[in-house]
Amino acid sequence: MVKKLFKHEFLAWLRVLPIIYGITLIVAAMHRLLQFFETDSVYYNVVFISASVMYGIALVATLAAPVVFGIQRFYKNMFTGEGYLTHTLPVTPTNHLWVKGLTAVAFSMISFIVLDISVVIIAAGDVLTELWKAAAYLWNLIQPEYIADIVFYFIEALLFVVVSCFFMHYLYFTCICAGHLFKKNRVLAAVGVYFGLYMITQVIGTVLVVLTMVLTETGALQPLFDWFYEHTLEAIHIGACGSIVIYSGLTAAYFLFCRYVLTKKLNLE
Repeated sequence: MVKKLFKHEFLAWLRVLPIIYGITLIVAAMHRLLQFFETDSVYYNVVFISASVMYGIALVATLAAPVVFGIQRFYKNMFTGEGYLTHTLPVTPTNHLWVKGLTAVAFSMISFIVLDISVVIIAAGDVLTELWKAAAYLWNLIQPEYIADIVFYFIEALLFVVVSCFFMHYLYFTCICAGHLFKKNRVLAAVGVYFGLYMITQVIGTVLVVLTMVLTETGALQPLFDWFYEHTLEAIHIGACGSIVIYSGLTAAYFLFCRYVLTKKLNLE
C-alpha cells in the first residue's frame, strides 16, 4: 500500500511541477537565442532586460514550487475534508509523513537540477567554454594531498543540501500540525507558529553572536582560533558534519511532533 501511496503522490506532483520546469527551460533557451542577435540598439536592450526578468521569475518559481506545492498537498491531504479518506487508508501516520517528505525533497532536488540546466543553456557557447577552462585550471592547481578533502567537501555539501531540504519541508509540516492544535483559525495559527519559530531562531542566533564577540574580546576563544588556523581542513569537516547532525536532529524532532499530532491529536471537525 505504501508503494501505491508513493505512486499516487508522485503522479500528483508530476501533473504540476513539469509544467513549471518546462517553462523555465524554454525561457532560458529563448534568453540564449536572443544573445545571438545582440546589438547596441535600445530595442534590443529592452527585450534583453525583459527576458532576464522573465528568467529570474522562472527561477524563483522553480525553487518555490516544491515548497508551495508540498505545503498545499500536506495540508489538503491531512487536515481538510480529503483527510477523512486519507486517514482511512491502511497506512500509518509515519508512512504518510515519509511519503510526503521524500516526495517533496525529491522534487526539490529536481528543481536544483533544472536550475543548473537552465544556467548551462544560458551560458552555452564561449561563456561555458571559458568557465570550463577556468575550472580545469583551478583543479590542476590543487595539490594531490588535498584532493581527498575536496571530494569529502563535495559529499558533505551535497548531504547538507539534502538534509536541509528535509528540514525545510518538515518545518512547514510542523507548523501546519501545530496550527491544527488550535480550535479556530488554524491556517493563521500555523503562520503564527512559523514566525514564532523564526523569531526564536533569530534570538538564539543573536545571543550566540554576541556571546562569541564577548568571548573573543576576553581572549577565551583564542586557543580555538589557533587550533582552527593550524587545522583548517579538519575544522571545516567538523563544522560541516556538525551542521548535518544538528539539522538532522531538528528534522527528527519535527517528524516526531508531526507523527504525535497525526496519531494522538487529529481532529478534522
